[in-house]
Amino acid sequence: IRPVREGDHFYIEYLDAEGKLSRKLKVERTVGSHRYQQYLTQDPAAGPGNYWRLPILWHIYAGRWVHLNGVFLGSDDMPFDAHLTLWNQNCIFCHNTGPEPGITNLNELLDRGRQGQPFDFRYDARYESEVAELGISCEACHSPGADHAQRNQNPLRRYTLALGDLDDPTIVNPGKLDHERSTQICGQCHGQRLPINDRLIMQWLDDGPTFRAGLDLHDHVRPIEKDTLPPQSHNQDIFRLRFWPDGTPRLTAYEYQGLTSSACFEDGDISCISCHSMHDGDPAGQITDRNRGNAPCLDCHTGIAEDVTGHTFHDAESAGSECRSCHMPNMVYGVMGIHQSHRIEVPEPAQNLLDQRPDACTNCHVEQTVAWAQSVLDGESPTDTGALPRLVVDMLSGDPVQRAVATTQFGLFGNGDRAEQRMWAVPYLLVTLED
Repeated sequence: IRPVREGDHFYIEYLDAEGKLSRKLKVERTVGSHRYQQYLTQDPAAGPGNYWRLPILWHIYAGRWVHLNGVFLGSDDMPFDAHLTLWNQNCIFCHNTGPEPGITNLNELLDRGRQGQPFDFRYDARYESEVAELGISCEACHSPGADHAQRNQNPLRRYTLALGDLDDPTIVNPGKLDHERSTQICGQCHGQRLPINDRLIMQWLDDGPTFRAGLDLHDHVRPIEKDTLPPQSHNQDIFRLRFWPDGTPRLTAYEYQGLTSSACFEDGDISCISCHSMHDGDPAGQITDRNRGNAPCLDCHTGIAEDVTGHTFHDAESAGSECRSCHMPNMVYGVMGIHQSHRIEVPEPAQNLLDQRPDACTNCHVEQTVAWAQSVLDGESPTDTGALPRLVVDMLSGDPVQRAVATTQFGLFGNGDRAEQRMWAVPYLLVTLED
């Protein structure tokens, strides 16, 4: 497969085993613009409204082409088009504002199913989709705004609201909602989910999601958890494998599940906008300079600010004293990178080992074992057991996400050491190049 340009148009060419052109598909649309860009084409035989995601993407950060099997950490024997996906029944829901998939042959497919005739919904469904806007814009987070725009053309209304410091009931402001409803606005996409019943599934495929900002998300969807049962036609492990054995999400797009399972959310009032700002900060994470430090946590945990080192066992100015280093460790894979967990938790190296998931301590102290980490936390003198460091074990014998996390952590230097101090790890890292 290779990308080509002809004039103002772009194509993806498929080559046969002898290197001869076997198929040529025009790029009709793109999805993504920040980390990487994916490409959509159309197949006239499948209907003019269907858009298919092609199997390679352009990785903007790395400046290279990557096959989707690698993006999803697939094995080398996966089918070439294993991740061929219909935009109309997948990407459309979270990468656009006001999506309406517009399925046109749903009743026909249902009739075929009732009659026992085989069909594959992924390939046989036909769509005439519409969106309010390609990409994420105001109404995705603030609710439909036509009434808001029309009524606020009246300057008297605008001044009355502003001078009276009054809320405008024609629009939703996430910052003025309680922490649950505010977080649910982000959770409509940053929390993989299923419609709550079959009727809503049918409605989503035609008119799109029924949730709007300000409503209760759980009246419309069930967030996917480790024990969620997938549809009968799917691999029964498909959801379970998206979580670590203790239920902590290990893929991106499950940030909602991580945050809402945290004590800071359950017993406190933290929300997504406690740290993130949609209109300020670096586009990489939408976090302001203030919130990249400990400020969001210390707004509540004021006592810790008086003796940071006493709480963290690290120098106050080091990465080890950043709240997120210990309480939101790097253990989530997605968009070809390793990211912080959004489940805010207390480090438990020994228990984390039993749960076959990374722990915050050895994630940073890459040369150490779990026994060392647990003894330090317990206030005991660490002993040398002669065991391999935790991350080396994960790198050589863990599942794909464990190996990706471990290998990535060896390239980070938040603990203050230098590259030459990690030369001992080179033989192990060379082994990962074969993976």
